[in-house]
Amino acid sequence: MIHPTVRRPAHAPHAAHSAPASAQAMALYQQVKDYIARRIQEGLWRAGDRLPSENDLVTQFGVSRMTVNRALRELVEQGRIVRVAGVGSFVAEDKPQSTLLQIANLATEIRQRGHDYRCDVLSVERISANLEVAAALDLRTGESVFHSLCIHRENGLPVQLEDRHVNPSQVPQFTQQDFLQQQPSEYLVRNVPFDQIEHVVDAHSFLEVQERFARNAIVGLARLAGQPVGIVAQEPEMLAGALDIDASDKITRFVRFCDAFNIPLVTFVDTPGFLPGVDQEYHGIIRHGAKIVYAYSTATVPKLSIVTRKAYGGAYVVMSSKQLGADVTFAWPSAEIAVMGGEGAAAILYRKEIATAPDPKVARARYAEEYRERYLNPYTAAEGGFIDEVIEPRETRARLIGALIALRQKAIVPLARRHGNMPA
Repeated sequence: MIHPTVRRPAHAPHAAHSAPASAQAMALYQQVKDYIARRIQEGLWRAGDRLPSENDLVTQFGVSRMTVNRALRELVEQGRIVRVAGVGSFVAEDKPQSTLLQIANLATEIRQRGHDYRCDVLSVERISANLEVAAALDLRTGESVFHSLCIHRENGLPVQLEDRHVNPSQVPQFTQQDFLQQQPSEYLVRNVPFDQIEHVVDAHSFLEVQERFARNAIVGLARLAGQPVGIVAQEPEMLAGALDIDASDKITRFVRFCDAFNIPLVTFVDTPGFLPGVDQEYHGIIRHGAKIVYAYSTATVPKLSIVTRKAYGGAYVVMSSKQLGADVTFAWPSAEIAVMGGEGAAAILYRKEIATAPDPKVARARYAEEYRERYLNPYTAAEGGFIDEVIEPRETRARLIGALIALRQKAIVPLARRHGNMPA
């Protein structure tokens, strides 16, 4: 087994050399922030280097932990560093994100500056693809594509023109949306789940495996900052992303393949559960689902997971959950981690109240909404220790790279006798 070389942590010099007298008037957190940013810019700390710990920075600058935390948090938001819970902070890879995510970040950056953001949609139409557009979208010249033209404004002033072409096969309802309520890029981020992989991994590096078999599951190889990783995800457009017998076998074989060749695993979780039905039960869906449990729990490679949307019931547990030994687990704010969805839960938990209500339909909707607000969010799961951190979608790539760097020398103490009996 070959272990890649890990750069030594970047140690800071003594405080006397880091905070000159001219900087005393500067905000304390800004001193810490500028010190780190300057060393990164000067090349003293390179991508992958670990920063001094918060305690070291507190001692060095003579400030509070809250002050250091603010400086580090702003550097994370700027994409300069990545933070891994329980491990430390690292210099981020300087790699461009996809165009779609860059535009989504523009709105966030403007609002973070305390300025007003507005997106003016000039046109949304269906046009015929010319040679250049057809080649980019892997279509034939003359085929229909969606075209949108938007202007992004900061405090009323135009700062960016967005000229976008969209493949209709991916989002057929694109032209029917009300883009006064949400900009086209926000709609695409929410409604093209497969692209979440392409936005996170290195450009054009994703190689899907068994593409035409069990299409409700996606497995493949990709690179993150140049490092090979195995990708496991669900496709919500096929069986709503539910796991069936074939998908279970497909995921199991791929996870064990990655473990055999020392390839880290990155799992995107978006599944409403195991596929119900007499046929699935008759052919042993529980037994096949148990294979995923076995594969993930016995894998010794670095295991990272991101809950992007639904993570219900047993399917959440089997998809590289914390309980199966995932090293780092993230969740997007849109994640829903629970036993079941709001409607189903309300019907069970509040059955008597709904039955005796003057309007059962209204009561059920109200109880379902209460359940969603209380339980269907990633923060409740994070409080219980099931999620390490809730992150914004735009942070996913940087956080995964930082976690992979931290786990390069993951140590596994082998058992004296190791023998498994995987469900057949």
